[in-house]
This record gives sequence, structure tokens and C-alpha cells, in this order.
Amino acid sequence: MLLKKRKCARLLVVLLFSCLFLATYVLADNRTVGVKQGDWIEYAVTFTGGPPVITWVREDILNVTETFVAVKTTTLWYNGSETVETLNLNLTSPSGTSMNWVGRLSIPPDSKIGDPINVQGYPLAVGGENNRTYVGTERTVVSAGGSMGSYTVVFYWDKQTGVMLQAIFVSEGHVRDVLATATNLWGGGFLGLDWWLWMILLIGTVIILGTVGILWTRRRRVTGNLDSSSSRRS
Repeated sequence: MLLKKRKCARLLVVLLFSCLFLATYVLADNRTVGVKQGDWIEYAVTFTGGPPVITWVREDILNVTETFVAVKTTTLWYNGSETVETLNLNLTSPSGTSMNWVGRLSIPPDSKIGDPINVQGYPLAVGGENNRTYVGTERTVVSAGGSMGSYTVVFYWDKQTGVMLQAIFVSEGHVRDVLATATNLWGGGFLGLDWWLWMILLIGTVIILGTVGILWTRRRRVTGNLDSSSSRRS
């Protein structure tokens, strides 16, 4: 009986670590691209000191192949019209993710202070890292600022995913603020965890509980048989 208990304990430990390893493997994805198919982010665009042009932009990731990403850009213009276009971007190229109104959609994940960044042909560099709240969640962001032609600009990108969260363009008293307002990149699941991670944990829990139930049932049967044998002998 003791040997069986030890085998059961070992089996449970193996199952538990298998689930944890799978979850860790998914979370520790070392891609140079921080987005995947199905990710999306929306931006509100506001103009101060000048006539508004657009009011809203949405970026949908359609496909990811290595560092190449197909993005559907939906733009809502101030006059009420809407345009949709699909762009094929290289997220690791110096300027492969530049967007006319958004700035630079993405930079490599885990960028650090001093890393060079090219936005629409203008060389910038990561100059800061801090915590800021976007889409209702506190995120670690990296920032870069400088001059782009007649504009003085400041960009904020999410450190974990590399996705742009805010861009501020200032020129002669005119300000354009592009601010992330909704996304499924984080906070979409219970307690901030994505559905697929909860699915992994749920499957692991079901396997462990099922194994425990089977072993417990077998043990009850063995115990019952022993009790019956003892009763017949008496």
C-alpha cells in the first residue's frame, strides 16, 4: 500500500509539473514579434489647436509569419467616413511598422533604454522606462521622444508586447494625441489571465483530480474487499 501511495504521489507531481511547464513554455515565447494572429488594439485620436482629421483607428493582426505581420487598419475620419486597408509589415525593420497617423505600431518586445528606433525615417532611441496606466491596466512602458520634421514627438510602447500605447505630436501649438483605448492584448481574461492559460490550468486540474478520483476509488474497492475477506474469516 505504501508503494502504491508513493507511485500516486509521483504521478501527481509529474502531471502538475507537466502543466506548469506547458504554461511556462507558452508564456516564455521568445518571439521578436510581440503580437499574434487575432490581437487587436484601438486608438482614440484627438486634435488640439487645429482642425480634427480622424477620430479613431483600429489595428487587427491578421497573420504573423516570423517577423512579418499582416495588419488590417480601420480608420474613422472626422467627416464620418471609414476606410479599411491591409498592410504587410516587418516588425523588426527600422521603419517597417510606421503608420501615417499612429506613428510606429510596434517595436521589439523588451526594448530597453538606449535601443535605437526609427519612426517614419526619423531616428529616435528609447529614453525612458516607467509604469503607466493604459486601457485600465498598469503597464511597464518604454518611451522615446525627439523631433520628426516640424513635430516634437513622444511615443510610449508596451514593454512586454512592443505595441504602441500612445503617441503625442506637437507642432506650432497644434497637438495630436493618439491614445490606446481598448485591446485584447491584456486584461481580457479572469484575474488578467488570457483564456488559453486558464484552459491549460483547467485541463491540468481536471487530469489531476481525475487521477486522484480513480486512485481513491480503487483504494476504496481494495479496502472493501479486505474488509469483506476479514468478515468472512470471522
